[in-house]
Amino acid sequence: MFYSKSTGGFYLPAIHGDKIPADAVQVKDSDYAALMAAGGAIVANASGYPVLQAPAAPTPDEIAAGYEAFGQTTLDALAKSWGYDSLLSAASYAASSVTQYAADAKALIAWRDAFWQAAFALEAAVKAGTKPMPATAADFVALMPAAPTRT
Repeated sequence: MFYSKSTGGFYLPAIHGDKIPADAVQVKDSDYAALMAAGGAIVANASGYPVLQAPAAPTPDEIAAGYEAFGQTTLDALAKSWGYDSLLSAASYAASSVTQYAADAKALIAWRDAFWQAAFALEAAVKAGTKPMPATAADFVALMPAAPTRT
């Protein structure tokens, strides 16, 4: 088995004969099988040997979208731990005649509002270059206002 950096293709002498490109390098069968099994883009390293291309790093907008989704999951998780389907469901009890439901809604709405205000302020500071992007979604949530406790 051979791999050509110039064409990005694999070649077998039994099939391609003398039409194998001059820059082709011999590839171990086990390496070829591993590349095929892994999937993804195959490129040549500096020696022309085929390797998997590292996935592109996510953009700041992609990272922010992931943090936003994780933030919403965090908000919903607390509401679920209080017995609601989601924070949206809990918020729908804001005008409830049941004191506990109304209190839960008020606390969760206040937290949601403070959470997203802090998140948007952090996003603006990151875009302005005055604060670093949190390294992980958990780090992002740790920078947000603390969750309320149920009364």
